[in-house]
Amino acid sequence: MNITQRVKRLLGVGLVGAMVIALFPAGTAAADDHTISTDDVEACEDTEGLVEFNDHLGFFESEIYCMAAYGITIGDADGNYNTSGTVTRQHMALFIARFVVQAEAGTTDIPESTEDAFDDIADANPQEARHAVNFLAERDITTGVTEDTYDLGGEVTREQMASFIARAHDHLGAELPAPSDDDAFTD
Repeated sequence: MNITQRVKRLLGVGLVGAMVIALFPAGTAAADDHTISTDDVEACEDTEGLVEFNDHLGFFESEIYCMAAYGITIGDADGNYNTSGTVTRQHMALFIARFVVQAEAGTTDIPESTEDAFDDIADANPQEARHAVNFLAERDITTGVTEDTYDLGGEVTREQMASFIARAHDHLGAELPAPSDDDAFTD
């Protein structure tokens, strides 16, 4: 495995864990839940304070700062992260596309697209969301809610979130440790 592959693998594993944690609203998990801490993720070392948000970030503050330091999340127009807010499919496309571009190219500049994968994304605001959806569709990380519809404003279900993350993980070829019986959900 060459150095580029090792960096991609480390960044991929570390950021997948931190991204999953950062997507949960504050207070949804306790410290003894099956969570990954950025304390053990080299990619997230020394990222706190590189980006500041105006609001309280709660239990997952270090994970949120990690994602912000890498440019994967940027908060809202008022400088808030909005921990109790919902995640739309537009937000998810931006999170995942920035994450994949960061892992592949070391930047969060999503390549601009000229052809749309779905009929309902041409007027996306910001246009970066349109490019993010197209970027993900080109890599089979998203398939939309129908063949022609992405639904930018729809909320992301936990099932859809898992699908986005699993497909991004597969696309990057990242290797995660094998799950143990202790990692199973009760539902």
